[in-house]
Amino acid sequence: MQVQLSELILVVAFVRRLILLSLCFVYLPVQALEAPAARHLLTRTGFEPRLVEIEDLQNSSHAESIEKLLHGLRKQPTVEPPAWVHAPPPNVRAMRKAPGNEKEAFRKRQRALGWELKSWWLREMIATPSPLTERMALFWHNHFASSLRKLKIPHPLYRQNELFRKHGTQNAADLLRALIRDPAVLVYLDNHRNVKRAPNENFARELLELFTLGEGHYQESDIKAAARAMSGYGIDKVSGKFKFRAKRHDNGVKVLFGQSGNFDGEAVVEILLAHPRTAEFWSEKLWFEFTGSVAPRQRVRALAQTLRSNNYAVAPWLRSLFLMPEFSDPALYGTRIKSPTEFVVGLARSFNLQLPPGPALARATRRLGQDLFDPPNVRGWPGGHSWISADSLLARQQLIGRLTRGKEMPMMAMAKSKRGRTRGASATVLQRWLAGLPPRLSSRAQITSLLLPLAPVEAQVSTASPTVRFVESLLLDPVYQLN
Repeated sequence: MQVQLSELILVVAFVRRLILLSLCFVYLPVQALEAPAARHLLTRTGFEPRLVEIEDLQNSSHAESIEKLLHGLRKQPTVEPPAWVHAPPPNVRAMRKAPGNEKEAFRKRQRALGWELKSWWLREMIATPSPLTERMALFWHNHFASSLRKLKIPHPLYRQNELFRKHGTQNAADLLRALIRDPAVLVYLDNHRNVKRAPNENFARELLELFTLGEGHYQESDIKAAARAMSGYGIDKVSGKFKFRAKRHDNGVKVLFGQSGNFDGEAVVEILLAHPRTAEFWSEKLWFEFTGSVAPRQRVRALAQTLRSNNYAVAPWLRSLFLMPEFSDPALYGTRIKSPTEFVVGLARSFNLQLPPGPALARATRRLGQDLFDPPNVRGWPGGHSWISADSLLARQQLIGRLTRGKEMPMMAMAKSKRGRTRGASATVLQRWLAGLPPRLSSRAQITSLLLPLAPVEAQVSTASPTVRFVESLLLDPVYQLN
C-alpha cells in the first residue's frame, strides 16, 4: 500500500508540473512580427505587399499571420472575367473548312480573346484580397502546363484556371481527379486522340513523369498501361466539355505498378495518389515555388507526410511549409528571384498603379519572359535563375525607368492635364506614394525596408528626407529583383 501511495504521489506531482509548465506557455507573450518579417512573409506567399497589408500582420505573430493567410484562401476570383467565358467555345474543326479570310478573322479573334484572358488574370492578381490564392493558381498552372498556342481558343484555359482556384487551394487530390477530365490538358497532350486501337501515350507519360512521380519512378510498361486506361477520354466537339467515349476505351486488364485490373483514368489517379512518390514530388515543387531553392530531403519527407496524412488538403500542407525555420529565417531574405509576373504585379500592388485598358499589362510580362497561359513547353517555366539574364534585367529596369521618370509605360495609364497635354502619371505615382506614408515611416532607412528585402547594393541610405529620386534608386537596385 505504501508503494502504491508513493507512486500516486509521484504521478500527482508530475501532472502538477505539467500543468504549471503548460500555463507558463499559455501566458508567454506572443511576439508580433516586425515590418521586415511581415514583408518577407507577404512577398513569399503572394506579391509585393501594400503598406496596409504589412501593418496588418505586424499585430500578429508569425503563426497567427500564417493562419490569416490560409483563412483567406478563395475558390472564386474577385475580378469579373470577360463575358465570352460563359459562352460555348467555338468549333475549331468547323473552321478548317471555312474560306481563308474567315479563318484568318477567326484566328485574329481568338488571339484577342487570349490577350483578354491573360490581362484578366493579372488584374485578379493585383486586386485579390488573397494573393496566396493566386500564387497557388500560378503554381498549379506551371505544374499542369497547357498552352494557348496548342489549343487555339482560350475558353478551356479559363475553365482550367477555375479548377486551379477551386481545388488547387483546397485539395490537391481533387485537383488531379479533375485534371484527367480537363479539356485543356486532354487536347494539349493529345489524349483526345487516345483510342484503344492506337493508344496515344503522350498524356500518360507526362502524367507520370511531370505531374505526379518524376523521372525514374516508373517503367515504360506503366506508361503503356496508363495510356490504355485513359483511352476514350476526350472532349465533345460541340460543347467543348469532357466526354468519355466508351467504344474507344480499352476494357482489357492492365498492370500498373504491380497492380492488375480493368483500370480506367480514375483508377490510375487513385493508384498515383496512393504512391508515396506523388506527395514527395509535389512537395519538392512546392518548396521550390516558395523558397527558390532545392528542398532538403528531410523537409520533403515532412511535407509529404503532412499532405498524405491530411488526405491531400492544401492548407495543412502550406502551413507545414510556412512554419518551417528555413521559410522565415532572416538569413534567407532576398534569396529568391521574382518571376516576371511577380515583378509586374508587385509594382502595381505596391504603388497602386492605375492600369490601362487592353493587353498592355500582359504584354509587359511576356516581354520579361513569362507569357501566361503560354508556357514554353509541358515542363512549364523553370524559374529560379532562368528569370534573369542581361536582356531581361535591362527590360525590367527600363520598365521601372518609365514608371519613375514619367515616360509612357505599357503597364500604366497616362494622365492628361486640363490643357490636353499628356504628362507622365508615373512621377505623381511615386510622389503620391511618398506623401501617403505615415510620419513614422518617413526615413530613408524605413522606406528601404518597405521596398527591399535586403540592404541595397547601389542605392545609398541616409537620414536625409526621401525623394522620388531616392525611391527610384531603390527600385532600380538589383536587390529589388529579389524577395
